[in-house]
Amino acid sequence: MHFEYYTHQLISPGYLTARVPSEVMEVLNNAVNHIQLNGGEDMSSRLAGHIAEQINMMDRAECVDTLMPLLNGLAASYDDHFNYSHGLLTRTDHNQQKLKLESLWVNFQKKHDFNPSHNHTGVYSFVIWHTIPYNLQDELNYFAGKNSRTSLFEFSYIGSLGHIQNDIIPVDKSYEGMICFFPARLHHAVYPFYTSDDTRISISGNLYYQS
Repeated sequence: MHFEYYTHQLISPGYLTARVPSEVMEVLNNAVNHIQLNGGEDMSSRLAGHIAEQINMMDRAECVDTLMPLLNGLAASYDDHFNYSHGLLTRTDHNQQKLKLESLWVNFQKKHDFNPSHNHTGVYSFVIWHTIPYNLQDELNYFAGKNSRTSLFEFSYIGSLGHIQNDIIPVDKSYEGMICFFPARLHHAVYPFYTSDDTRISISGNLYYQS
């Protein structure tokens, strides 16, 4: 029997990764160093993470101002690729919608700390990997069980057939200075690490549309 067929892929919004420009990382590095020396407002009661320290960075105006051009560029690229914001906007003119950074914090994750599966508020969220203190293969070898998740960053979502799908990001030292940009409602988790006594540092935030 001869017949022709056409494929139609079902698409869910994904995520973007990019290298953070050096001038942005320099500002973030200075802020992180200052917080490590002087402390800051603890955000733990407002966040899902089982993490030693989660410190507010919204009071660091230089970080907000430096990040916004990068975040606006990523949001525009995301919308171009996934057409994600079309159903979220209240106006017909997308150009009248501006993104605002509503929350920004730094995570100081110690050995055995973790971030359970959760999502965020807002339209977009992001994570910037600042410091990864372990060797990824050492972490994956720490437990002999099948499909080790040790130290990994994981997205989870419902696939087209109703099953939970997972997408793993194998974060290691090569990811230092990288940003991951994704819809705020996309569930994600960070698994604990075991082979280092040093601190894993990441910076996260949420973006909203403002009228």
